[in-house]
Amino acid sequence: MIIIIIYSINKKSNSDNSLIIVDGKINFTNMIRSKYSINSLFEDIRDIDDLKIRRVDCGVLKDGKLFCYFSNSYYKGFPIALIFNGVINYDGLKTIRKNTKWIYKMLSKSSVDFDNIFYAFYYRNSFYIIKK
Repeated sequence: MIIIIIYSINKKSNSDNSLIIVDGKINFTNMIRSKYSINSLFEDIRDIDDLKIRRVDCGVLKDGKLFCYFSNSYYKGFPIALIFNGVINYDGLKTIRKNTKWIYKMLSKSSVDFDNIFYAFYYRNSFYIIKK
């Protein structure tokens, strides 16, 4: 089960999407580019029910909001990244035993243009898309 938490950020931020947390690890390069401080990150994470960063599968900063995606700690599965900033992750496709034909079919079903995808992942037999 994926739980999505949205937390507003009081400070101005870059309107671009930025992956701030990936697999429980902080991406400092994206934090600097987005002008998002470590103090703000810790405050935001602390405000989300004492959530630990290492439990966050993906933390995306988008339009001044921090979106944290994390799986239930009792479930051993994890999301498989398939597209990041317009680049297909072929290892991820191999992991779920799918091909590029399948990914384009899923995109056409969702009526989303490939150029408008920031991040797409596969989790529990479902395909999820985060648009730019």
